[in-house]
Amino acid sequence: MDDHTFLLLRQVDDQIRRIELLIEQHRLHIMSLHPSRRRCEDTKLKSLMSDYARLLDYRRALTTERSYDVMH
Repeated sequence: MDDHTFLLLRQVDDQIRRIELLIEQHRLHIMSLHPSRRRCEDTKLKSLMSDYARLLDYRRALTTERSYDVMH
């Protein structure tokens, strides 16, 4: 793995950890709300989950053999 790819992986790992914390905080926040307000907050959680999935896909793409071939 080259240095550039390694740095990209470190950045995306930091972003993944950050968004995992945000998701957990948001879940706890939703649990503390009255049930009538939870639906709106669920939409925000789905957006965070979408971002999380996108970051995981990006990380996976960085670590596949095919991406190494493209970068070199």
